[in-house]
Amino acid sequence: MFNSIRISREIKSLQSSAKKIRDEYRQKIKNENDPNEIQRLASTSFFEESCVEEEINVLITQTLIDKAKLIFIPLPNINDKKYWKKCEHIYPNRNVLNNAGISEVRSLIRKEKIDRNKLFFSWTSYLIALIGALIGLFTIILE
Repeated sequence: MFNSIRISREIKSLQSSAKKIRDEYRQKIKNENDPNEIQRLASTSFFEESCVEEEINVLITQTLIDKAKLIFIPLPNINDKKYWKKCEHIYPNRNVLNNAGISEVRSLIRKEKIDRNKLFFSWTSYLIALIGALIGLFTIILE
């Protein structure tokens, strides 16, 4: 749980730094008149934002992989381009989940947790019913 909070904070921090980068470069581009310099600034902005997005994708992917391993859920095949993409900037040749992959793994995790909760609560309800019956039986016997 605390790990999830830490990772959420890291992701929010990265998202705010991406917004800061975007805003800084928009202002620089707005104040620039030279077309070559505008192109260079736009390229640099795109690259820096892409690096931050890649960091976010790595964090999300690692978090989902850890959660899936914890409850023994198989991940989509790493060669399946439908669910995975390669990092380009910071972690070359590292695979991360794309949006479809993130949705799929989250869905599998959610489904597994729901199934486990159903099993737990069904046993719990039977146990409570049994305890209630035993209390009633002891009450009748002791009177």
